[in-house]
Amino acid sequence: MGSFRHHRCLVPADGWFEWTESHGKKLPWYFHRRDDTPLAFAGLLAKGKDDNLTMAIITEPARGMAKTIHDRMPLVLTRDSIPAWLAPGFEDPDELREQVHHEPIEEFETYRVSPAVNRADSEGADLIDPVPAQPS
Repeated sequence: MGSFRHHRCLVPADGWFEWTESHGKKLPWYFHRRDDTPLAFAGLLAKGKDDNLTMAIITEPARGMAKTIHDRMPLVLTRDSIPAWLAPGFEDPDELREQVHHEPIEEFETYRVSPAVNRADSEGADLIDPVPAQPS
């Protein structure tokens, strides 16, 4: 609860990945805002072992088309919610919940991307290029 009260943060992102499984293969999906503007995930900071700083992204139940891919998604804050999320003084999660709103799911799109996004040796902007549809 201390992190919630005193160590809320923003996690900037362009999008996020979720995975489905088909015929024993894991398939990555990329979610991003339709207009490609940056996202602000709600996050929490805490001191971990050896006083190392750790961070967690707050999730919420998946909404809209996201539910067809995964049961949860990051809490993507609206621009107007950012000051409330970062403001000190909120002791009660329910009180803060009234001030903080998520981006409407209609603002996002998703498409399949290459499984290479999961390999540590892969990098580059092409990792978020759509994968052509596979024939059935």
